[in-house]
Amino acid sequence: GFFTLIITTSTLLMTILGGGALLETNRYLARKHKRAVVNLFSNSIIFSLIATIILFIWMRFFKCYPLEDLFNNKIIYIIILTLPFILLQEAIKGIFWGLEEIKRYNLINISRSVLLIASNILLLILFRKNIETAIMGWAITIILITVIAVFYIFKEIKTFYLSLNADIFIKSLNIGWRTFLISIIGMFSLKMDIYIIRFFINNSAVGLYSIVILIASIANITPMIAGMLIFNRGVSREKKGISDTAKLNRVCLLYSICISLLIILFGKFFIISLFGEEFSVSYFCLIYYLPAIIAQNMVSVISMYMAGREGFAIFNIISIALSLFVNIILNIILIPSMGINGAAISASVAMFLRVILDTCYFISKTELRLADLVFSKNSDFVELKNFSERKVPTWIK
Repeated sequence: GFFTLIITTSTLLMTILGGGALLETNRYLARKHKRAVVNLFSNSIIFSLIATIILFIWMRFFKCYPLEDLFNNKIIYIIILTLPFILLQEAIKGIFWGLEEIKRYNLINISRSVLLIASNILLLILFRKNIETAIMGWAITIILITVIAVFYIFKEIKTFYLSLNADIFIKSLNIGWRTFLISIIGMFSLKMDIYIIRFFINNSAVGLYSIVILIASIANITPMIAGMLIFNRGVSREKKGISDTAKLNRVCLLYSICISLLIILFGKFFIISLFGEEFSVSYFCLIYYLPAIIAQNMVSVISMYMAGREGFAIFNIISIALSLFVNIILNIILIPSMGINGAAISASVAMFLRVILDTCYFISKTELRLADLVFSKNSDFVELKNFSERKVPTWIK
């Protein structure tokens, strides 16, 4: 639970400083202006330096407020140290995403996960160090992965010089304020339940709920990748992008239902095997969270396409904001009486509200029917069969 609070807080602070907006803006502009990678990377470095100055000013005048209610000063300073590196890392990931360099994008994420697992095994299991030492290992991991990300970007641009382009800078600002609102509201929507659980219950409950979030994140990997692909299709405004989005959404919905059935059948065994009998409570919470998994997988495709097509329209902000509002209200009502199950129910209701809004908006803009987004067709299975035989479907190329 404590480790979850550390990761969540650093991610939230990174988003508040504009890291989410930086990723989304770079992703959009790298797709639209492939020759402007040097300019985008230059903007990212300057942005990270400005964020570092803001952090310094904050610590100078406000000390550790308001984080001292959650952590001691040492932990807070470790979090602050890592934030500029996380910002730069997210900026580079956004560039690779926009360039469709998905392998390098994934290598950054995979390398971070592998190093973090190795660090935790080494420090917590082999050397039996305390949680503060593990947090230090996490910070070192973040710094190392940022160095690797910078190395990848140098390989992409071959050489580097600080280059500021007025047109790219203005476009970054124009897209940035919308992506900032979307990223910060979206982050609060996904993470606020962690803090409400911590407020009403304790760190142990956060730990139990974090298992649910972990499994949901694993279940969302495939639709998230589909959303990454379809976002770029939306930015390029290809006519075929609409039908591809509908097809991907049908496939992701079917995938989500299958994953949900597997979780119902084997989820409890999986959780107990990995974490122990005391974590079996997380299984029942996970069952309540299944509708959120299904809805989030649909949102990953539909909302990504519309965001790419319309350059993060105001509707994206409204949709996420309404979902956040409902989630917070339901959390405050349900968590005191139902514990972490209440948080799962709140997330499911809020996420389904968002998928309804996004689906209606998508249909109004494309004139497709609801059936086109929901019910699978024989052609979907034929193309999946071709894919399993290593024949890449035309809608993924």
